[in-house]
Formats: sequence, structure tokens, C-alpha cells
Amino acid sequence: MEPTEEKIAQLEASYASKPYDTGIILELLTLVEKNGDWPRVNALLKRLAELEDDPEICARYYFSIGQVYEKHLGEPLDAIEYYDKCMECDSTLMAAFQHMANLIRDQKKWRKLEREYLKMIRRGTTGSLGKEQLFTLHHDLGILYQEHIGDTAKALESFENALAQDPAQLEIRLRMAEMQRGWEGEKKRDALHIYEEILELDPFNRENMIQLFKLHWENQDYDSAWCLSALMKSLNIPNKDADHFYDQHLPKGLVRLQAGSIDGLWRHLIVSEPQDYHLGQLFAFLADILPVLKGESERSLGI
Repeated sequence: MEPTEEKIAQLEASYASKPYDTGIILELLTLVEKNGDWPRVNALLKRLAELEDDPEICARYYFSIGQVYEKHLGEPLDAIEYYDKCMECDSTLMAAFQHMANLIRDQKKWRKLEREYLKMIRRGTTGSLGKEQLFTLHHDLGILYQEHIGDTAKALESFENALAQDPAQLEIRLRMAEMQRGWEGEKKRDALHIYEEILELDPFNRENMIQLFKLHWENQDYDSAWCLSALMKSLNIPNKDADHFYDQHLPKGLVRLQAGSIDGLWRHLIVSEPQDYHLGQLFAFLADILPVLKGESERSLGI
């Protein structure tokens, strides 16, 4: 008999006579793991879990059992069961949840995966999980609803919950806007607002500018669409539709007035919005003094 096998036999005899001695179990576990006796490894781990009062330590035993079932015994259903037991003992062990979710995802059991995500989110709302972990859970649940279950309303709700944990996540905002841009009414306006929010948060986000231009063009808001196309042109953001729209509507030369500029035109026609009254006053003032400062007439300046 090999020395290791002899030692295992001795420890097995000791364990049989002292089944509550965790020191003997741990020593025996080390040897049978080296020998690759995985069914026996799991049997010993289960015994340690039975004897353990600390839920956090018990969770680690359950996680190890799940790992053995998944990686060495090829038993995904048993692995899922023990990963779930691990999370019941310690909901902060996100690694166990990710392993469980991946196994269910491989089986394409989308409704079961939905239930596990919802269960995990309920566990996390007790304060055991941080904002980053809750963001990941809500985000992944939204992807599940969107790509596999086909429930757009629940996908949007999940993405909103994710943004509540991390409002700066632009990728989710883009995804939400893309989902709503083909709708009508309020939801389509929601998509426009999301694109505009992203523009404020990240003014140089190229994909967002392109999508916002397309949405303005589809809504026949051609003034806004042209302003965006001009911005994209100045930033060297290539887009065939935006470039064509910009070139097609680019003003040729300066606007010429019949009888020169007068204060009333600046105040009431060129700047028409009531909130821009003071800006109109400024233009009227500059229109009078600029030709004098430059020593040129209004006609020669093209105004």
C-alpha cells in the first residue's frame, strides 16, 4: 500500500470513530483531494458544512462543493443547487452567483435565470451588496429581458434601476434610447431626451451624435439635424447621411438685408426668442459700432 493510501486509511478509521472531529476531516480532505477522489471530497465538504455554525464559512464550503460538481464531476444541476445554498448563507459571494448564472445560461433556461436574478436582487437590497454589484445585477437582468425573453418594458425598467445605482453609465442610456426610438408618442420623445442627456454628459460621444442626428431627421426636425451635422463635420465624425445633409443645406454666402441693419431687426427678427432679448440688444449695439471700428460700410461687410 502506498504511503498516501495508508495514511488515508488511517484517517478514515479515525473519522469513523470521531465523526465530529473537524481536524481529522480537514486532514483527510487534503489527502483525498490530492488523489483526485472528487466524490469523497464532496462528501467530506458536506460533512464540514453540517458541522459549521458560521454562515460565512459554511458558504465557502458550499461554494467549493459547487466547484467540484461543476469542474470535476460534470454535474451542473447539483452545482447550481450548492451555489444557491452558498448565496443563502452569504449573499456577498457574487462569484457563486456568476457561476450559477452561467450554468443556467448554458442551459438556455431563461425564465429560471430571470427568477435567480430577481432573487439575488432581493437579497442585495437588504444592504449586503454595494452599488456596483446591484448595478451589474440590474444591467444583466435588463440584457436578459431584451435579448432572450423579449420583454421590452421590463428591460427598460431594469436599465432604469441600473442607472439609479450608477447614473454615469452611458452605454445603458444608448441602449435604452435605441430600444425606444422606433416607438411612437411619449416613448419616442423619451429616446430623444436620453440622447440629449448623453450629449450633456459626454459631448464627444460619436455614436450618440450619429443616433441623435438620425432621430432629429426622422422627426423632421431639420434645424436640429443640420446643427448636429455641422457639429459632426467640425469634429471630423464621418457619417454619409449627415455629411450629405450638411452639404445640401449649407448656406451660400452671408445673408444680405435690403436696407442695411437696423436695431429693430436685430432685436425682434434675427433674435426672436423672448429669453434672448438681451442677446438681441447686444447684436444691435455691435451692428452699429463694428463698421466704424473697421472703417468699412455695412454694405461692404455683407450686412
